[in-house]
Amino acid sequence: MFTTDESRIDEAISKHLKTWWTFETKQEIELNYGIAVLNQIISIYDFASQSEFWLSLELEDAYNLAVERLKEQYPFLSDDSVRRIANMAAYSWK
Repeated sequence: MFTTDESRIDEAISKHLKTWWTFETKQEIELNYGIAVLNQIISIYDFASQSEFWLSLELEDAYNLAVERLKEQYPFLSDDSVRRIANMAAYSWK
């Protein structure tokens, strides 16, 4: 079972993240879920996007590896949230 904070993180990602961070997106998440949730989402995104494999693998392979690593590191994230974070990471390397 996941904690309330983990559920809120997953919900915030599913409801608010698009292809890229915007000031408005960060502001909405902070307003609706608090700074702690926003900071955790930023950490999750950093985990997904700041890995060397983005430099050495083809985009599709790197994306698939990011998805796999996110699911292992953050098992409380729904498939939709994992996809959103991985898409943002891929977009930043595209």
